[in-house]
Amino acid sequence: MLKIHVVKLMHIENPLLQSNNTSFYPDISLHRSVRFWLLLLFNIPSIFCSLFLFNFLFNNRSHRRIFFNHTIIFYLLFSFPFQFIDIPLKLIFFHFGFVWPQLSIICLIWWFIFIGLNGIVNIFIAWTSIERHMLIFHMQWISNEKKKFLFHQLPFAILFSYSIFFYLYVIVFPPCINSFNYTLPVCGFSPCYYNHSILGMFDFMFNWIIPTLCIIVANFTLILRIIRQKLRLKQPIRWHQQRKITLQLVPISFLYAFFIVPIIGITLTEHVGMEQSYLVVQIKMYIVFFADFIFLLLPFAYFMSLPELWGKLRIPLRRRQHRADTSNSCRTYQAPLL
Repeated sequence: MLKIHVVKLMHIENPLLQSNNTSFYPDISLHRSVRFWLLLLFNIPSIFCSLFLFNFLFNNRSHRRIFFNHTIIFYLLFSFPFQFIDIPLKLIFFHFGFVWPQLSIICLIWWFIFIGLNGIVNIFIAWTSIERHMLIFHMQWISNEKKKFLFHQLPFAILFSYSIFFYLYVIVFPPCINSFNYTLPVCGFSPCYYNHSILGMFDFMFNWIIPTLCIIVANFTLILRIIRQKLRLKQPIRWHQQRKITLQLVPISFLYAFFIVPIIGITLTEHVGMEQSYLVVQIKMYIVFFADFIFLLLPFAYFMSLPELWGKLRIPLRRRQHRADTSNSCRTYQAPLL
């Protein structure tokens, strides 16, 4: 998600990125074959974990109706394009050294996933981080169907519609002409609206900077409010529910903070005009690459936050072990001699 900031700033500020000569394109020192296997080895189990989570939550009505599980279901739906389209296209590029197939429609789809869905998820997680204060401390706001629609469903529908139409407009139907470079990852990841004075700044500020700050502030203040409530009241109120929601938020907060803090620092230095050293450029490009692992690791973080799922895995294993023990006992049984 956060890689968009780095790529956007580098594309605007560094004229070398606008060249078609790939030798000038800054790349990390980690060999492409290593990056290929890292993404492949993490993507496969991430897909299985996402499918397992989605099957459990979507087909289980009681869990599907729980508000704080809606975030997981939404994330899983939007993680599939990353796992099945974005990551495979990156694997093709790391293996062959160029984008394949070399079609403009492929680049537009890749940009919409890489940039648009990243932005949509960023906005959505920012809203749900704020909404969880309501789910814990102001449950009366969603005590009936009318309030649920007003405070839960309507904000989601507005933000989702806005972000979908915005990124469809600026990427697929932009007010400028897109150009694609098939010798660079993500077709150069440089849609023309980046250079648009209004659209580029609007996207950067309102779809990335503000939501990212909301995620950090809302998540950490929620944890502090829960701890403060527990200390003040001597015993927790609905602590089981609060602990469950907090366990979902801690991995998100950690992953976001891990990538956001260096991005914010580097971005500030760029804005004040400080010269970027080779080390700083390498750090930025490593962040660009490892930001993919946010989507690859979050299914496991969500799985760890749902202890009721752990038993779903243990039961088949126990049954399989029981069948194996039964089979072994039948083989070793010998009928008594008459």
